[in-house]
Amino acid sequence: MGRKVTVVVLDGLGAGNAPD
Repeated sequence: MGRKVTVVVLDGLGAGNAPD
């Protein structure tokens, strides 16, 4: 859904997968 910028932010936190 929003894995263009969100993936970068979440990946830095240790997520790497946007739930949105």
